[in-house]
Amino acid sequence: GKGSATRKGSHFWRLTTGRDHRIVGWNPSRFPVRVAFRPGRGISPDDSAAFWRTVGQMQEDLGVRVFEPATINQSDDPDDIIVVDTRQSASDDGTTLVTWSSNGSLYDVRVFFRTAAKLRDKGIVTHEMLHALGFGHSTDAGSIMYATPAVDRMSEHDVAFAQVALNSRSESERIDLWERLALAVARDSPASGAGEGYAVCPGSYDEIRVGKLAVASALAATTGCAAPLKH
Repeated sequence: GKGSATRKGSHFWRLTTGRDHRIVGWNPSRFPVRVAFRPGRGISPDDSAAFWRTVGQMQEDLGVRVFEPATINQSDDPDDIIVVDTRQSASDDGTTLVTWSSNGSLYDVRVFFRTAAKLRDKGIVTHEMLHALGFGHSTDAGSIMYATPAVDRMSEHDVAFAQVALNSRSESERIDLWERLALAVARDSPASGAGEGYAVCPGSYDEIRVGKLAVASALAATTGCAAPLKH
């Protein structure tokens, strides 16, 4: 089957509300996105090492380096760094808060684990860090992004849909660049006639293929530009 991203009720891909319904995520030019632990939260070197081992496995599965370590001060609140923190919760082992712009670019991402010990849980870390890349939940019980996953690693379909999203973000970024160039040229060429404009490179998201997997991206859009993504 087409997998979790296209099933009714699934939001593995989160989409903007604009006319082109872009997949939400970090622009590839931002990779690797920096990730920092909030100081003073009792996160030990062993917790950190376990966390980064899991992230390393994620990156190996994806075939791209999407994260790199960073450090911040306790009072820092950067919007271009994913901040990993701890926060007591009655039920959720992890909670990720994400914000995105009108064109679907992520920023100000915060990942909370119920305790520092949860950073040693491969399944929880993988689930929450995929949220940190912009992905939502899947209706596929075999997916790491299932609301209550029974696995601790990305499935074949998870990897395929994540790669489609990364490619889509790359295409969106390229289109934005061409639009900015076209506007700059138009501003610098006031004598140009109406029929002499510069065409923006077209992009089509009707269907993208990964191997033998065809994925339709005309999904229902989400309603808003900020949302909590819970375990």
